[in-house]
Order: sequence, then C-alpha cells, then structure tokens
Amino acid sequence: IDIMERHWTGHSVRDMQLGPFVVDLASAAARHGARVPRAYTMFFKAILTSEGLAKTLIEEVDPIAAAEPYIRDHLRETFGEERIKQDAFYHFVTLSTLARRLPTVASQLLDDIERQQLRFEVSDPNRFEQLQRQDSMVNRLVLTALTISAFGCGTALLVGGTLSLVQLVLAVLFYLVGGGLFAMTAALVARSRF
Repeated sequence: IDIMERHWTGHSVRDMQLGPFVVDLASAAARHGARVPRAYTMFFKAILTSEGLAKTLIEEVDPIAAAEPYIRDHLRETFGEERIKQDAFYHFVTLSTLARRLPTVASQLLDDIERQQLRFEVSDPNRFEQLQRQDSMVNRLVLTALTISAFGCGTALLVGGTLSLVQLVLAVLFYLVGGGLFAMTAALVARSRF
C-alpha cells in the first residue's frame, strides 16, 4: 500500500512513472520472499518497455491508457476465472487418475521388490558412438603395440655380434611390417580427428 500511495497519490496517470513503481513493487516482493510468476515478469517487462518507448516518441499520449483494453483482455485470458477453472479441472482430472492408479502401481512395485525382480535400466543415447570411439582407441593401441613390437624385433635381430643373411632378411621384414603398421595407425588417427 505504501508503494501505491507513494507512486499514485496526487498524480495523474499521465504523470505517473510506471517504471519506478514496478521496480519498487518487485523489490518489496523480493524483500518479503514473494515469488512472481514468469508470466507477470514478462508482462511487466513489456509494459515498461512500451511505456518508455511511447513516452519517448509521443509525449502527450498515455501509453498505459491506450494499452488498457489489451492489457485487460490479456489478464482476463491468462489469469481470468475461466482459465483458472480450466486449469483446476485439468489438475483435478490428472490427480484423480493418479489417485486411482496409485494403489495398483504401488502394490506391483512392492511385489517386484519382494520377488527381487525390480530392475532399472539406464540408457545413454550416445552409447553407440562412445563404444565406437572406444573400439577405435583400442584398435589404435593394439596397432601401436604391434608396431613397437615389430620395430623392437627387427632391432633385436640387428643387435649382436655376427649378422647372418637370415637375420638381416628377418630384420628387414620386421621393419617393413612395423612401417606398414605405423602407416595404418597414422591413417586411423588422422581419420578419427577429421
């Protein structure tokens, strides 16, 4: 009431500053822990914006008075008796359906718990993609391990005292296999990044 008296008493509607009134009203609501529905918030934001714009463009026009029929229709449509009745009826039907089903569902739930047949399933919509990424990573790791092993075997054959022709051929063969595996691994890594 103090806020209304401060902003409305002794002033004409044309001189009233709606912006400070709404700000004071919202501050008082916040101070008292009142929650303002989103619809009201958006409604007041629209009023403040249009009031400021209208007063800037045409000073002699009272934007609130001009918008009053539209505001009244909007409020009646959004928060009117008929809308409240419709919402109440919808919620009543929903709750009555829930109340009728609740004993049956609760009984079934308790039976499943007693028989230890209650199961929960969690499904991840990205599971297939994650499995593909994991498979790809495992494949790259295996190829990397095989590549290192091939190069290691080739190097082990070359290290030592005397080198026979068979050792040389096997070492070259291991290096070729290692090089091929390295190329495959590099191609897989490049393909997965692009």
